[in-house]
Parts: sequence; C-alpha cells; structure tokens
Amino acid sequence: MPAPEEDAQNKPYRPIPAEKITLANARILRYCMPFVTASVSYHLGVLPASQMMFFLTLVYNEGGLSSHWIGKNVVTALMYGTTVFGTLALLSE
Repeated sequence: MPAPEEDAQNKPYRPIPAEKITLANARILRYCMPFVTASVSYHLGVLPASQMMFFLTLVYNEGGLSSHWIGKNVVTALMYGTTVFGTLALLSE
C-alpha cells in the first residue's frame, strides 16, 4: 500500500493527502468496514462472496501479492470472478 507521503506527491487528490480524512480515521474505517460489509452481505445472502473479497484484499495488501505482477494479476482475476459470483447469487434470489 502506498505511503501517505507518496500519495501526496503522486496523487494529491486522494482523500488523505487532500486532508478530507485523517490517517487515524482512515485506519478506523479500514478495520470497521469489513464488519459492516459482512453484516449487509449476510442479510443479502452473499456472505461467501464478501468473505472471499475480504480475504483476497488481505492477501493482496498485507500478504505482499501487490508487489509482483503475477500476484496482482492472479488476485485481480479472482476478484473479478468473486464479483461475478456475488452478482449471480444476488440475481438468483
């Protein structure tokens, strides 16, 4: 994940460099949103897709797969597949 200093130089329009949100509040959102998303996904009947997206995001960012082109491509393909799976699950209900 890019550092805030790198974003400030390369992409100053992003929320943290543009001072639309603090780094502390962004961290709070980062750890709260999976629970909110899981709750909504459970009620919609697509919890497995939500869990898979959470896992893929975790291994991409924290697992270091974002640092190599193979990891980026594999995770992106799996995320597209998970999105299709979740969408089809919503439509089938």
